[in-house]
Amino acid sequence: MREMRQLLGMFLLTLTLCLSCTDAELCYQPNHPHRADAKFSFDWGSYQEIPDSMLVICNRVVNLWKAAAVVNSQTNIGHFIFNAPRVPAEETPAPPTEGEETDTPTEGEETDTPAEGEETDTPAPSTRAAISSPESDRFSLPVGTYKFLTISCDTTELDYTNVYKFLNDNTGMVLQDVDVSYKTYGIRDKGYRGFRPGWEDNNNYGARYMQPDVYPLFYDTIAPRDLNLGETMRCHFTPNALTQNIDVYLTIKKKSENNHFTIDSVQAELAGIPISLNLSTGYLDITKTAKLPFRMDRYVDGQKLEVVKDSEGKIVSSGDTHESTEIECHGNIDCTGIVYNADPEALSGPGIMQLAIYLTIEKKIPIYQRDQNGDLVLDDNGQLIIIGYNTMRSAKMIQGKINLFHTLREADLLEYLAGGRYVKKKVDHAVLRINADVELNADNISEESNEGMDSWVSSGSKDIIIDI
Repeated sequence: MREMRQLLGMFLLTLTLCLSCTDAELCYQPNHPHRADAKFSFDWGSYQEIPDSMLVICNRVVNLWKAAAVVNSQTNIGHFIFNAPRVPAEETPAPPTEGEETDTPTEGEETDTPAEGEETDTPAPSTRAAISSPESDRFSLPVGTYKFLTISCDTTELDYTNVYKFLNDNTGMVLQDVDVSYKTYGIRDKGYRGFRPGWEDNNNYGARYMQPDVYPLFYDTIAPRDLNLGETMRCHFTPNALTQNIDVYLTIKKKSENNHFTIDSVQAELAGIPISLNLSTGYLDITKTAKLPFRMDRYVDGQKLEVVKDSEGKIVSSGDTHESTEIECHGNIDCTGIVYNADPEALSGPGIMQLAIYLTIEKKIPIYQRDQNGDLVLDDNGQLIIIGYNTMRSAKMIQGKINLFHTLREADLLEYLAGGRYVKKKVDHAVLRINADVELNADNISEESNEGMDSWVSSGSKDIIIDI
């Protein structure tokens, strides 16, 4: 009898264990108590320009489980976009009875669902466990050991495709395989606003184009930590801008004997901008780069040249004059760095800067004296007699490029990590002062070589029809 009682006790204990949740990290029941809250906050330090919101990824590293939320960068309030807590059965609305009104839109009625291809303010919810959640400063998660990370939330400039794949993956995709990339464009793609008319790309190495006015990209991660039953974990991020602010300076010298042209605007492009960020490490992948266009301001004797418009908004002057002989140019960009070319003699690939200089050229057309019959009159030396001039104006774009190998090596913008594929920034701000002057006549850029230095190479010129 005693043995029977012991056997029965062991059976009941075994049954109890089988019916209970023995591992909190394997608990998937909707309202099981094995959950705890996390609160996210951000320390922006001295940064003035910050994103409106941040994407937070919650990656449980033991018994894998993932969630994602969008959190306001200042109020710390947000909502889940993946794996929100499941709605309790008693709170789930019952299906409508026959004849009962529903919120389903009728045919032709407008809805808040974005059309295919339409941009949204936050990353789109993933296809699995995409249950809406209310706005809150608390985020309920199953207990366990988590790695938390955050990155700028900006669907206008960033591509989160691999993040969605990771969140929905059940085949073992790991965070080390996930990246977030800047969106890139073809030069004539709809919505791309990078170049003025007439620009021709003379650095065709396969890279596409970034928008010219990207915002700083922020990222931070927190080392794995335990979220314990019943506690509220406070995750305090200190996002760091992965982008660098870079000032670019160069000088254009007019070399024509008669400087009957003005420099109306200057546009530049830098190639070799890393666009892909590894989410696990925060490192940038230099095998994926793009080109970044930007405008350069013009200065003569320290004074910025301003475009002058008439009352109807038509440009009447670019600010430059025929008398100027040197123009200092300055551009400022935010980017993730610039990768220098492996070959200092190369004229394509990363580390190449292209320049487009837009000119207005004035040509004086002589007016010759004619007699009463309309015939040309000659002087005593048999030369045509000039009695005046007509002025003809035409617009031209002149292009050139330069390999910034030495300039970029000296600037030392990036730290190249083991293996050479990944980099991280070394400085928050840098100055690229291009010592090779752009020597310009009304037809082309001079190709006088600067021995041992970076040198400009002409990419040709063409007449254009364009306002100043």
